[in-house]
Amino acid sequence: MYTVGTYLLYRSAGVCRVEGMDAPKLARAEKRQYYKLRPAFSTGLDYIYVPLDSPVPLRPIISSEKAVHYLNSVACLKPKAAGMQKTAEISAHYQNLLSTGDPENSLLVIKEIWEKEKGLTGTGGKRKLNQADVKYRRLAEKLVCEEFAAALHTDPEAMKERLYRAMERKAEAPAVTA
Repeated sequence: MYTVGTYLLYRSAGVCRVEGMDAPKLARAEKRQYYKLRPAFSTGLDYIYVPLDSPVPLRPIISSEKAVHYLNSVACLKPKAAGMQKTAEISAHYQNLLSTGDPENSLLVIKEIWEKEKGLTGTGGKRKLNQADVKYRRLAEKLVCEEFAAALHTDPEAMKERLYRAMERKAEAPAVTA
């Protein structure tokens, strides 16, 4: 069980802070227990209620050391989507990677789409990413940048810039520090 104040990564909602244990108004008659979560980087006052026995992955955010490790290794990640042509096949690949909740898999989605986009701009800028690529890149960026921003005490936009700079680094470049 997570305690109040713990930062968790929850699905596509991103980083959330545990605000307490409470049930939504419509479910108060149930005997189920819920986490009351507040999205960490949202300006709204909305809460997310997640049953304690939910099958959906909910995990504490990574440490600052792990975030730095991932930033140092993102330039070395090797895309796996090469050769996939059908949008449905590519979407399933991205969805499968993101559903694991593993930061490295989310980084892999970003890297694959980033490299695809670089290849498209090399064709004279005539072709653009398809909607599935744009959708999954945004989701992966949200998950990674929010989690890394929370771990490194910065904001998601600054983290996004830092992430793309790290992807451009060569494998033998100096390491990124916290």
